[in-house]
Amino acid sequence: AAAQPSVAAPAVSSRQVHKTAEATVEVKSAEAAAEQAENMAKTSRGGYVASSELTTAEGGFKTAKLVLKLPVQEFDAILARICSG
Repeated sequence: AAAQPSVAAPAVSSRQVHKTAEATVEVKSAEAAAEQAENMAKTSRGGYVASSELTTAEGGFKTAKLVLKLPVQEFDAILARICSG
């Protein structure tokens, strides 16, 4: 009997869902709030801090800019916790 050629099944690409949000939250301590948000990302399943920037403007006004990568399943809950200050 002749050998039959094997045909690989077509590759199925897994679809990834992404959510993005931008929030401005006024807090007493930018450092403490940034640390808390970073900890939320780090303790989520698969979340991490992609970037973190803390700046101090004239007059001592501080801001933090964070880029957090969060699991889709936990995104809304973590965002709500961050925005609640």
